Amino acid sequence: MVVFDGGTGELLGEYQSQESGDGGWARYLTDEVRVSYPGDGHLGVSAESLDTGEQAWEFEWEAPEGTSDFTQGSVSLTPDAVVVSGAHRDDSADTPGQGDDVGQVMVAVGLDPGTGELLWGRELPFAAGEVVPPVHTVSSGGEVLLLEAGTDSPGEQEQWLLDPATGEDVEGSAFPPDPDRDRVALLDDGYVDREVAAGQNEARYRRVAFDGTEQSTAVGGLRAGETSIDPGTVTREGVLRLDFLSEPDLDRGPVSTEFLEWGGQGPASSVDIDLAVNEELLLNTEGSMTAEADAPKLVTVPGAVIATEATEMSKKAVALA
Repeated sequence: MVVFDGGTGELLGEYQSQESGDGGWARYLTDEVRVSYPGDGHLGVSAESLDTGEQAWEFEWEAPEGTSDFTQGSVSLTPDAVVVSGAHRDDSADTPGQGDDVGQVMVAVGLDPGTGELLWGRELPFAAGEVVPPVHTVSSGGEVLLLEAGTDSPGEQEQWLLDPATGEDVEGSAFPPDPDRDRVALLDDGYVDREVAAGQNEARYRRVAFDGTEQSTAVGGLRAGETSIDPGTVTREGVLRLDFLSEPDLDRGPVSTEFLEWGGQGPASSVDIDLAVNEELLLNTEGSMTAEADAPKLVTVPGAVIATEATEMSKKAVALA
């Protein structure tokens, strides 16, 4: 493990990793530690100090007797907690199955990022047809955690909204099942989804509170490949989108950014950005399963949004206010 100062690039330390075993490790960084999850089917994580390289803490959850089919866990970082979750089959009377569904329990814990202290724990019973790893979505400000489990099909999962600092329920729901709407972003006070109205050549974004109240909308024209590319990055003022495909073959073309303002009535503002494909670095992937290597992406950082290439082979980025 090599640690650098984020502001200056100064080398702060080089340490031998404490991880053991074969690959599959997932890693998450806080200001103090690197949190590692081995990905081997149990609900446990460990953390190494960024100052010393030594193990700072570890946490392991022991499954109760009578449980089976324990899934590989999921991990998320929020400003207040490291949240770890998993699901397991439970044939007890408290989690009865229905039809082809089987009784299951979602286990979620919140840990102090610096010490590994258990802040809260939840066991959430439900019934579903298969046992799959839980899916985590952290809100843009880190104040809400959406947990989903029970199936790999979007819109069909069991869902819980939690405060990651306390583990308490957040009232309401997010992303109700609707085949005509795509998920865009989870916010601290609601969510944003998108409806593609091909007949009207429009992409309609709406901002919705957790109680279902529609708060604002933004409308833009359809981009080439609209349903196959990233829907955009949500800000307080609107939605920022990249437009980079050309008709009719959806080849990579000039890159521009388009801003759709919440409640805006006029045409969207558009800015061309110099993000030409680096032909020496990018592979010719058109028509292949790895075509996303040719796609640019937006990355949110404090005070700006960065446009860069999705592939790590790129060396260029453009900052947008």
